[in-house]
Amino acid sequence: MAPKRKGGNGRKKTIMRRVEKEGARQVCFTKRRQGLFNKANELAVMCGAEVAVVAYSPAGNDFSFGHPSAEAVIDRFLAGGATGVLSATDNNKLKKLHLQHDELRTQLKEVKMRKECMEEAMAKKRAMGDQIAAWLNPELGDMGEEEMMAFAAKLMPVRVAVSECANQVLLNMGMENVLRALQAHGVPLPQQLFGGSTFEFGSTSTNTGMEMHQVTMAMPPPEFPADMEMPPPMGIAAGADMVQQATGTNMGFPY
Repeated sequence: MAPKRKGGNGRKKTIMRRVEKEGARQVCFTKRRQGLFNKANELAVMCGAEVAVVAYSPAGNDFSFGHPSAEAVIDRFLAGGATGVLSATDNNKLKKLHLQHDELRTQLKEVKMRKECMEEAMAKKRAMGDQIAAWLNPELGDMGEEEMMAFAAKLMPVRVAVSECANQVLLNMGMENVLRALQAHGVPLPQQLFGGSTFEFGSTSTNTGMEMHQVTMAMPPPEFPADMEMPPPMGIAAGADMVQQATGTNMGFPY
């Protein structure tokens, strides 16, 4: 005699009722809408049916799906069900669009999978105490003083490398030609560059590099009255011009 099987509850039926929480209701709408559009797409592709689905979100946003298009199906419905005839060209265009849609969906799934795998790998490395992985997404508020100092020490070589690259780019561009072109087109030149001062590039240097003069402007800023007397800098007499020359690979930049 076969033993009696324990009776299970079986598959429970989902109770259809309004979702009370607003956030959960929006998530439910997004998931159900996507599922509805997928079913409509399957019905159109597998059965050759003309389908139109229109949905409005609780916020009033409209979403539609149709094959061959939502407008064509709705117009046919309003016209009393008259048979719509599509040309061979239109059918080919629709087939291409469907293929592109399927390819994009496949690519999107692959990208999402790669992103999830990368996030999981980074989370594992952080859990194992990998400092580099932890710094890729730093929470500065959670760092202690030692961690902040170590993080700053790691950033210093990056800052130096960026500064060197910036100086090299400026040299390659030929700042003198750039400034002359801006002046020729009437573009106002910036008054402060990389150090709070205005730079002029000389063309009389005999070296292969460019010679740059750093000039400190004694002009009062626009927001102060024009007749306001500005005190001279400490150790410099009023009316004197301060000019500092610098040469080298960094062209006088303070970094």
